Amino acid sequence: MEYKNIIFDVDGTLLDSYTPYMNALEKAVYKFTGNILDDKTKDKLFHMTNDEIMKYVGVNPNEYEDFIEYNDSCLNVNEVYLYEDIEELIIYLHNRGYFLGINTSRNIDEVYEVPCLVKILKYFDCIMTCDKVKNPKPDKESLIKIINDNKLDIDKTIMIGDSINDSKCAINSLCKFGLASWGARDKSIYCDYYLNDVKDIYKIIKKEEEN
Repeated sequence: MEYKNIIFDVDGTLLDSYTPYMNALEKAVYKFTGNILDDKTKDKLFHMTNDEIMKYVGVNPNEYEDFIEYNDSCLNVNEVYLYEDIEELIIYLHNRGYFLGINTSRNIDEVYEVPCLVKILKYFDCIMTCDKVKNPKPDKESLIKIINDNKLDIDKTIMIGDSINDSKCAINSLCKFGLASWGARDKSIYCDYYLNDVKDIYKIIKKEEEN
């Protein structure tokens, strides 16, 4: 299979962000609900939008803004890093004319809050955030919108992510999916390609480059 369009999830795929974000969220949830998050719940919350998180953990709707403000105050974005070899990969793909997209459950403000992510955004042709669609991942709407808005051939498109939401989004869109195992909390998620590390992405595109 030849791929010319590569769509990336952000957290757990481009960014090593689980620990700082979950530590901050754990403090915010305890402050506003008195609940302590177990590891299974944190794994589930990690891939939700802010609205989904607050509904799931039972934050009072009247306290949503205060919750977000407190959560942000507990977060140090300078503790969030790009995974090893990601920047080199993205520059490589960009310089060779691949279409690069982002499909994330972050909103647009959250995308631009992380300095190391902002550094590579200039290489992407499309940034799809949860506030640009009515139904974020795992719904297919975000990925289909990327495909349609940019007139991409879905048969030459692959989405790479680390979560069940990413997998379902790709499957529902009839798009191939690569599991970023370096960030995946669940290694058994359905995928067309199991990626052991970032460099495995080069193997996927090698055939295309040889033709």
